[in-house]
Amino acid sequence: MTITSTLARAATLLTLAAAAATAQAALLFDGGAPDGLDGRNITNYRTADDFSLAAAASVAGIRFWTIGPASVQPGDITWAVYGSAGGALGALLASGTTAVVPSSIGVPAGGDFETWQIEFPIPALALGAGSYWLELHDGVTLTSEDLTTVGWATTAQVSGSGALQHVLPGLPDTPNVFDRSLAFHLLSRERNEVPAPATPALAGLALLLLGAARRRVTRPAAPR
Repeated sequence: MTITSTLARAATLLTLAAAAATAQAALLFDGGAPDGLDGRNITNYRTADDFSLAAAASVAGIRFWTIGPASVQPGDITWAVYGSAGGALGALLASGTTAVVPSSIGVPAGGDFETWQIEFPIPALALGAGSYWLELHDGVTLTSEDLTTVGWATTAQVSGSGALQHVLPGLPDTPNVFDRSLAFHLLSRERNEVPAPATPALAGLALLLLGAARRRVTRPAAPR
């Protein structure tokens, strides 16, 4: 094997090692898992729930759950994050719209309704320690409406002030009558420095380079 081909193979292994260092989601806020018992309308109402961060963090993804049959599941979700103003929504900090593909998780134990998980990335949003609100809406804007009804799944885990709602187009400002928290997670994105899948590639690179060096040392001198 020539030095050129050895280096080419080494470059390939380095590429594989770099590709193995993939991003992984880390949980920043746990608002509870869905209970499959109920949901809050995010199609004909504007709906938000609060969350708190113990330390500064960068939010890069949202995971939440909906209930109901496949026929009513959303194709687009509009999200918004607000500051907190004494238990109410404060200043708008960031918002966006994304296409989503709900994934059924079946009916949670003890629940009554089929439940769907929706997870999507958002542009990294730097937040300090404190309280905030997350609004989610079925549609391409926060005030769009159609003939379906998508329910943001409730959770048995109560956190913060509980969800707020308002009939479109008003800003969420009224506690829902059941005072239930809604199921959602906030995610960050972290990169492993040398994850386990990269180890074989790096070991192969080391062996290749070692073999090439030995061949160069032991190669007989060319006749003069």
